[in-house]
Amino acid sequence: MFDREQLRLAGRLLFLNNNGIHPGEPEGIDACMALVRDLCLQPQRLAALGSAVLLFIPVYNVDGCVNRNNSSRVSQVGPESFGFRGNSRNLDLNRDFVNCDTLDAQVFNRFFSEWDPDVKVDTHTSNGADYHYTMTLIHTQSDKLGGELGGFLRETMVPAIYDDMAARGWPTSPYVHPVRESPDDGIRHTLETPRFSNGYAALHHTIGFMPKTHMLKPFAERCASTRALVESVLAFNVAHHTQIQGMRSAARQDAAARKRWPVHWQVDFSRPRATPFNLETAVGRARVGCDRVRWQG
Repeated sequence: MFDREQLRLAGRLLFLNNNGIHPGEPEGIDACMALVRDLCLQPQRLAALGSAVLLFIPVYNVDGCVNRNNSSRVSQVGPESFGFRGNSRNLDLNRDFVNCDTLDAQVFNRFFSEWDPDVKVDTHTSNGADYHYTMTLIHTQSDKLGGELGGFLRETMVPAIYDDMAARGWPTSPYVHPVRESPDDGIRHTLETPRFSNGYAALHHTIGFMPKTHMLKPFAERCASTRALVESVLAFNVAHHTQIQGMRSAARQDAAARKRWPVHWQVDFSRPRATPFNLETAVGRARVGCDRVRWQG
């Protein structure tokens, strides 16, 4: 049964996994195709999904995927060849979610609005900064989700995923976006606008994650950590989907009653959090001053 309305009425968890929007960052494609294969062939894995519905896009940017090379991402450690970042018009699809200059984005907007996923994971690779972690993570800016949903993401869901990734053997760091020149000065959360996937997800009160593996780590490690991240987020949502759906519904009701909407945002550096950044010794610590924002109204 794959009738959207019936699935929604049944309260089924809708989980979207998107891959290959930047096909030069391809480990999500391989990792998630392997995950779908195993869900089809291993009954115990399928049973663990419960009533969840997995919406799976193996390759968003097909044009870029077939435009293969081995030189457009300098120093990336594998695979032997990979796709190109832009589509056939050399447009970056991860900048087009609200402009909809491309047919790809127009189709995706219809798909996303019609299915209305509760959570999405959009897989990526870093662009060259060097650090210990294989996996780093960007999540939807929590204040933009509204109501209890943002607090739940920040205080409950993200810490649980970080703990689970460590237990799976893949310690994870917030995406390395320094406040100034170095992580020693602090790491700030990316305040993504809706032109990016996490910012776009927030418009729909959908929890978004963008895992970014380290391009200087071997491809096999990037694949394994990406799969672990997708499985971790999926498992958390299977366990908490009724609560998450309830908070999404409440956030929508609140949004419908609002008379004013925040437009201008500013990172709030007054409430930093400490996080271990030196993976080997856990001695170096970076201040994360980005997890909250202030609405400048």
